[in-house]
Amino acid sequence: MSERYAKCIIFDYSYKYFYGDGYGKDYNIINLPDDSDEMKRNIYLTACLMSYYQQKKLYLAQESEYVPFNIENPLFVFVGASVNAVRTERGRKVSDVVDILLFFRDFVANTAVSTANIERIISGNTGLLDSRNRDIFRNSFPYLTAVGMAPAAMYADILKTVFNCGSPGSIFHIENLRGISGEIRLRLGENEPFGVINVGDDSALLNLCADNGFDTDSIDFSDSLFQGITKPNSTINLLIGSKKFTEGWNCWRVSTMGLMNVGRSEGSEIIQLFGRGVRLKGCKISLKRSSFYKKDFPETAVPKHIGILETLNIYGVRADYMKQFKEFLENEGVPSEKGQPLVLKMPVIRNKAYKKSGLYSLRVKGNADFKKSAAKPFLHFEAGLPVITLDCYSKVQFESSQKRSTGEVTKNVAVLHPEHFAFLDYEAIYSELQRYKREKARYNVNITRQDVRTLLQNNQWYRLLIPEDELIVRSFEDYKRFDKLAVTLLAKYFDRFYYAEQNRWESQVVGYDLVPMDDDNENFLNEEKDEYSISIDETAENETAILWIRKVIEEVEKAKKEKRMPNFANPRQGDMEVISIPAHLYNPLLYLADGNVGIGISPVALNESESKFVKALQQYINVHTADFANKEIYLIRNRSKKGIGFFDDAGFYPDFILWLIDGGKQFITFIDPHGMAREGISSSKVGLYNHLKTDIESSLTVSSVSLTSFILSPTKYSDLSDKSATAEEWNTNHVLFMDDSDYIEKLFAGIKG
Repeated sequence: MSERYAKCIIFDYSYKYFYGDGYGKDYNIINLPDDSDEMKRNIYLTACLMSYYQQKKLYLAQESEYVPFNIENPLFVFVGASVNAVRTERGRKVSDVVDILLFFRDFVANTAVSTANIERIISGNTGLLDSRNRDIFRNSFPYLTAVGMAPAAMYADILKTVFNCGSPGSIFHIENLRGISGEIRLRLGENEPFGVINVGDDSALLNLCADNGFDTDSIDFSDSLFQGITKPNSTINLLIGSKKFTEGWNCWRVSTMGLMNVGRSEGSEIIQLFGRGVRLKGCKISLKRSSFYKKDFPETAVPKHIGILETLNIYGVRADYMKQFKEFLENEGVPSEKGQPLVLKMPVIRNKAYKKSGLYSLRVKGNADFKKSAAKPFLHFEAGLPVITLDCYSKVQFESSQKRSTGEVTKNVAVLHPEHFAFLDYEAIYSELQRYKREKARYNVNITRQDVRTLLQNNQWYRLLIPEDELIVRSFEDYKRFDKLAVTLLAKYFDRFYYAEQNRWESQVVGYDLVPMDDDNENFLNEEKDEYSISIDETAENETAILWIRKVIEEVEKAKKEKRMPNFANPRQGDMEVISIPAHLYNPLLYLADGNVGIGISPVALNESESKFVKALQQYINVHTADFANKEIYLIRNRSKKGIGFFDDAGFYPDFILWLIDGGKQFITFIDPHGMAREGISSSKVGLYNHLKTDIESSLTVSSVSLTSFILSPTKYSDLSDKSATAEEWNTNHVLFMDDSDYIEKLFAGIKG
């Protein structure tokens, strides 16, 4: 034994190779970092329960077929960070273990809600999305889908299969086992126990459960349920505890694992528990997954859906260990669904010629105090403000050893209707908005109760991205959710309204000053140290793209050393493109196609219409070289919230700033190329641009500077979905259509005209 142990130490068989050679289970690791939305939380935990139910039902249906593969009877393990450390959660004094028990009790007691949640989960419409906007549970229950049970029948079968209970409405019993230290059993009605809690201080936990309305008792018992979990006749499907059983516990049954409020300090223990969960006996005690065993022995008949039982599902709720767990996987070199993230840095080449020309930028004059000096407006609907968007889809952290084929979710767009207003608590909503106003110290805006009602009953100023099911009114409890939606919407609108009023006052009353452009301007990527950060999943599918990005970086670095513009033999690869334009104050510019979520670029890349404008501008300059012989042209991609902005929350942070210097006069032009698919352009937007010319220019202190501004629309007015602008407004020289071949020529004519 000593010799064998010594060899194991010397020849370290790390998890990367262990998994890669087919040993142990596959895994799905999911974490809900924010569980403040109780409806989403219940759906998530119900999906966790259903993952176990799918494994258990499959095992019971095909147990004889799995015998050769040594598949064990599935076990659901739920771990909390603390057993008796009490906190207030949703108005109740609970600990992590009590929180877990409350979910199971509510699932059993609230038949209608649980059935509705099951229906949403099976349909793949949970509103819980991963980083690529895919519903996390779509296509996650292939066996349950194949069985084809109705949601109500599935709920009843979960009670029978998981909770050992044949009828709804049974009392949830929590019973301390006298004579068995640290064990509490769980059962419904008079049925066999379905679960056991294994903790240190069992009496304290029992008292806490009693305080939360559970039916509790202490009974004499002689056999340990925990020790009997490994026995073939065990009725225990659920094991709950803190971390007591993570060490020195030998069980092959663990198939689904829940983690409640587990922090980074428990990371190493959770990884240890993960190691116990992924162990697999395999066919003929090979320890291998069936797909790998079949490679060695092709004649092996592999049962359908066995992969479900050869996968460990881990569900975290506020489980902050997730980052540490990913670091563990990365250090081990374990393959995951996304591959290992690769971050590449691309430098930029500065165009320093502008310093000799004395380019100007703008800023608000003086130290005007909007709160003290301006009139105090009442909160009201203002047609000119951009529409508020509230995304109610939750993000879930996801890591898997398997590929996912699920497509991106098309988010449901909706507004609130009369049935949602029927029982809103307007007084509470008004109080919350007043509290938000005080918190932001915006005492110069008046809010009345009627303002709140009037705004909410007008759906022109917002849109909700929310699953349809979350707008269905099933009980009075749903109005708590609608109250929260209303408060969140009103707070977002209040922000936008406030800044619109502030910026309008500043521009009309205060005005703007010209200030020299210099290297300290945030447009110059100072925060990023003059470089882009490009992240891409390091997978086989991305090998070509990664190789291309490395070549681009190599060329930019070389050009920077040689003090020249970069020259790219192949400027585009797939959805990404590099663009060099000498007039721009730094190069290259990066373009990334809309919808590509596999590549991340910071600062944000150009979109389709912005890329089209930059290339059209450069082409025009190249063709009309003689026209620009005695002129200087400079361009910069204006960074949102960091560059030059006017009416920032009212919708005007121009995408580009263009300087034309001609005969001692400097023309500063603000340019917005807009994609109609992303954002409607209304008459108010045109009005803001016209406002620049009439109000802002009049306040400038340097007469040799002239301001102009343009919307560049890729779509003709007749094709626009947003037709709130009149034909006369669209026919001003402030709006140019990018599908006109001469739109750049019109742009320059408008600058000087």
